[in-house]
Amino acid sequence: MRVSGFASGMDIDQTVKDLMRAERQPINKLNQQKQTLEWQTEMYQDVNKRFFDFRNTIFDSIMKKSSMTDRSATSTNDSRVSATASADAGKCYLFGQRGQTAGKISIAEQLRTGGRT
Repeated sequence: MRVSGFASGMDIDQTVKDLMRAERQPINKLNQQKQTLEWQTEMYQDVNKRFFDFRNTIFDSIMKKSSMTDRSATSTNDSRVSATASADAGKCYLFGQRGQTAGKISIAEQLRTGGRT
């Protein structure tokens, strides 16, 4: 048989529940932080997977050697400008008579300027 504080006038059950709720607060807060970290981890993993898939798409399709075939260029004045490029070259070389110096343009420069020189 259970007496819930009738004799003393106190509700012992409610008092114990209130004390236990106060004791559980740090654990509840840690569980919330744990859940938040698990969600963040899942989001980071999803972003990493998307970057990995994007990188593979770029390098498997766009950056293949077969898609970078030989290119040629023509000029209306061959004595002023000549250009050569190949899939193996990795760099583009442009030679001209601008102040008697020859210029060298890398692929990175071509990409940065959008191919305009």
